[in-house]
Amino acid sequence: MIEAGYQTAESQESISFMYHVYEGVGQTTVLSTGEKSEVIDWEANDTFSVPAWSKIVHLNKSDKNPAYLFVVTDRPLLDNLGLYTKAGEERRLQ
Repeated sequence: MIEAGYQTAESQESISFMYHVYEGVGQTTVLSTGEKSEVIDWEANDTFSVPAWSKIVHLNKSDKNPAYLFVVTDRPLLDNLGLYTKAGEERRLQ
């Protein structure tokens, strides 16, 4: 859930994301590893994907209602392979 009018902190992980917007209106800014920036405007029932190791920021454009985004990732696979990494966190080798 993203509160009304809220913008998330930038995140960057070694996993791919597939988002489905259940409710709300907003935008996601994606900066891929090639330094190509893309802004994705979304609303209820939209689905979009974000490639691994992209920098991601979500913004809820509503000043009254929260936004609900469901996400599916490949993190369980990368965790089991010992390959999951998140920017700003030290990677632990197994």
